[in-house]
Amino acid sequence: GMAYEKAVRTGAIIPHPQHQHTGMEKVRVVVDERTEYDISRFTNIVDILQWRTTMNPEEVCYTVSTQNGSTISTKPYTWRKLSYKAATVATHLTKKGLKRGAKVLVMMPFGIDYIFCIYACLAMGVVPVPVEPVDPQQQPQRISEFSVQMVDVARELGVAAILVNSGGDDVMKHSAVKAAIKMHIHKSYKLPEVINISKAPKHHKMLGKESGFMVRPDWISKNRHSPTVVLIQTTSDGRRCYTHLSHEAILNQCRTQKTTCQMRFQRGIV
Repeated sequence: GMAYEKAVRTGAIIPHPQHQHTGMEKVRVVVDERTEYDISRFTNIVDILQWRTTMNPEEVCYTVSTQNGSTISTKPYTWRKLSYKAATVATHLTKKGLKRGAKVLVMMPFGIDYIFCIYACLAMGVVPVPVEPVDPQQQPQRISEFSVQMVDVARELGVAAILVNSGGDDVMKHSAVKAAIKMHIHKSYKLPEVINISKAPKHHKMLGKESGFMVRPDWISKNRHSPTVVLIQTTSDGRRCYTHLSHEAILNQCRTQKTTCQMRFQRGIV
């Protein structure tokens, strides 16, 4: 309090409210602490994750924590395992006919399956559109809103498939959700195929040259601003709009986040 009063007295700050202007600092160079390599030289996030896999395959990159009553269990995932799992999903989606440029709804709760799925899509060149699933038990009042959004987004964006895991599949099969979708869907439109990534057969190759799933340089050089991920946003007056993120935009966000939050390999993130 004394510091605040002194700052007002000396004119360092003005006591009445002013407009706040928030900006984002553009970070051009980010150096990896261990290798001293300038990771700003990469053109996409997939290559950075693949580079991490090559450099430290057995290092833990994610730890999944689950709670059952009073028991908390953790399961670590190494860079190698993350790459295998994402390649498994990518292989499954390829066999289902998905190709580069196709848009897909990713409709699953946030968790390790979500990470595998987004990673696989980016490596394939498939454009993920994340949709937060409703919880029919806990949020029955949101079922109608969720169903309208899912049907409209799928139709407006020309979505090729709806990707789910076991949790997302349960939502799609819930009687109230099915009834709401049926009520809102137009007779001339048919929802795309629902693909459950939890049913993907085991695959024994990693992303990259081993499996063929990797971002090709010409994907970026031909159109630097082509959408890599599409985010759904709702304005304050209820209008829906789509935000397209390119590889460049994702890297800009990651560079800024790493620098601003001082994210170093010695410090684990929860």
